[in-house]
Amino acid sequence: MMAQACSEAAVGLKTDGALYVHVSAVRHLPSFLRMLAVRARVVFLSKWKLKRSNPCVVRFTHGGQQSVSWLAFEDFDKLAHPQLLEAYSLALDGQGARRQSYRGRPNPVILHRKELMVCDDYPGRQTFVELTQAEADAGLLEDVKRIGHLQQWQQLLDSKGLRIDGHRLRRA
Repeated sequence: MMAQACSEAAVGLKTDGALYVHVSAVRHLPSFLRMLAVRARVVFLSKWKLKRSNPCVVRFTHGGQQSVSWLAFEDFDKLAHPQLLEAYSLALDGQGARRQSYRGRPNPVILHRKELMVCDDYPGRQTFVELTQAEADAGLLEDVKRIGHLQQWQQLLDSKGLRIDGHRLRRA
């Protein structure tokens, strides 16, 4: 049921096994996914109070072990490719909730294609669109396995003589 709801979602970054949605767009998801997001958030608030971070992305994992995660990324709006700071995950098979910190990791997970995670009227969305288009035109987004971590992303940028300046792609 989750896989079907994820495929029907009108907003979100869809991968083979997950759907990523900015918290501002959860209200536009199918009711089943909205209910799961709220349920997970209630569990996390009661267990951890979410004091150390402000989760801004909800991930619905439908491939393999199904789960709902609230992900805290470093300054979603201001950084072109924010780093994952913390993840709060609720396994839907009854195995409970867990919190994992990603702070201080030498090769953190980073976000791409932020415009897919937000609604069309999200402030700054057009800036996200323009960056993604520039990165696609430069051939940077072809190998998704190579762009999800900071070190590999930086190596790819270096190999093409490029750098990110704000939300702009520039020659190094």
